[in-house]
Amino acid sequence: YHSIRHSSTPGANKSIYVFGSCDTKYAEVRHLGNLIANKLSKWSEPCIADTTVKIVDTSTSQCVTYSDASTDRNSDGQFHVDFTCRDLVPEFDAIQALDRNASADIMSKHLRAFIAKEHTNKKVAGVIGVGGSMGTAITSSAFSKQLPLGLPKIIISTVAASPMAPDYIGCSDLVLMPSVADICGLSDIYTTIAENAASSIVGMAQNYRMNEME
Repeated sequence: YHSIRHSSTPGANKSIYVFGSCDTKYAEVRHLGNLIANKLSKWSEPCIADTTVKIVDTSTSQCVTYSDASTDRNSDGQFHVDFTCRDLVPEFDAIQALDRNASADIMSKHLRAFIAKEHTNKKVAGVIGVGGSMGTAITSSAFSKQLPLGLPKIIISTVAASPMAPDYIGCSDLVLMPSVADICGLSDIYTTIAENAASSIVGMAQNYRMNEME
């Protein structure tokens, strides 16, 4: 995974953020990030041609990633991302001892604060997540509550068609894209869905930015 940045344009300094639990879905998250970066470099309009991709690890059970900012606190990380779960949650070591629901609640709280800060600083061109029931709950809470109507937000989810879907969406314009099957490796089904999701988020980000500039 590599961020892509081009020549200076009106869309400079904004990013599409890709969220997922890298302890179980790193390959899937990275694949989605690469697809988005490739599409941004090949066919985006000048207004978002400078947009980068940032990977955010929302794991709650273990931290397998490292970032430039957290190397000293997480030197054993295997995979590089832009923001690790330790970057998001300073007390990450403590939440590992909690049950699944309690640790997810803490991650959700910190993720909401993170997204709100990035949006306030005008860094967000769009957000997209990958997850099962827990991952969807964590990311949807932040996407639906902290970002305005119109700003692109998508989650590839195993529970997009479940009875809980309205609770995840709330009163937002969050798009839940069905993963069709379990998200477990780079299957033909997942890569097809991810390709469409990447195209969708880039197209939505482009349209949102053009509307901002009018």
